[in-house]
Formats: sequence, C-alpha cells, structure tokens
Amino acid sequence: MRRAILLIFSTVFVLTVAGVAFALSSTSHGGTPTDVYTATDPDVCQKGGDKIGTQQLELLPTSVTVGQQSHLVTYLGGMWSGFGSDSTLVLWIEVVNENGSRLSPSFDVSNGPVHDSGTIMWTFDNVAPGTYTVQGLAALFPQRGAFISHGDGANIQNCALTVFVNPVVSP
Repeated sequence: MRRAILLIFSTVFVLTVAGVAFALSSTSHGGTPTDVYTATDPDVCQKGGDKIGTQQLELLPTSVTVGQQSHLVTYLGGMWSGFGSDSTLVLWIEVVNENGSRLSPSFDVSNGPVHDSGTIMWTFDNVAPGTYTVQGLAALFPQRGAFISHGDGANIQNCALTVFVNPVVSP
C-alpha cells in the first residue's frame, strides 16, 4: 500500500515538474531594473488642459536614459470621463528619439458616459542605448458607423507613467 501511494506521488510530481518545464519561455530575459522613471499629474493630464478629441495628444512626456540594450516595461494609468457612448477613448505608449519612434498597440479603454480608471502596460523589447522620450498618447475616436465624435471631448486626470529599464541578459 505504501509503495502504491509513493508511486502515485512520484508520478504526479514528475508530471508536474515536466509540465512546468514545458511552460517556461525561451525568450531573452531582462535583468533587475537599472532605472525606474515615474511621472505623475494629479490634475488634467493633457498639456494645457485641452480636451482630448480626434487628434492625438501627448500625456506625461518623460526623458529616459538607456545605458545598455534593454527592455522598457511601461505603465500608463489614469481616470477618464466626458465622452459619449458613440466614441471610444484610445491610448498608446510611445518611445521616441532622434531616430524615430516605437508605438504600442492601441488600447480602447472605455466607451460611454462613464468616469472610469485603468492602467495599460506594454514592453518595448531590445531598446538600444540612448536618450528617449517615453509618453502616453490619447485620442477620441467615433464608434463604427459614426462620422464624427460627439460632445466636447474627453478628460484624463490623475495620470501616472512608470518606465522600468531592464538590461537584456543573455540566457
């Protein structure tokens, strides 16, 4: 009886360990962050307090220095309000330097006349050494079938942008 229990336990353990091993990623890994950058704005986050419309507006542009090939792990959070159910607020995170820019996918964070909050996250892999501006972008898009967005635009308040610089580590 003991042998049967021990055999069952051993088999479950081996299958569990093998399952964990197969689930491991073989991608490049970032090391411990060398730098963490944060920017916050407790008021209206867009420059000049302008309402967000169909043109992209910058949010919290932050200078970030990358000392060696790194992954940038970025978070952008805030509260939004002031637009109707016929529009969608879209957010991006952008990394810019003199050689161009890299843009995250778009995030449709809310639609409808709500006051809501949330955070988006994106990792920019293998960023070369240099100085960059990392910032959020926001625009208000009409829903499908609508020709224009209605209302006077959206607001984003109480924003926070956080950037972790994680040097690439060889496996």
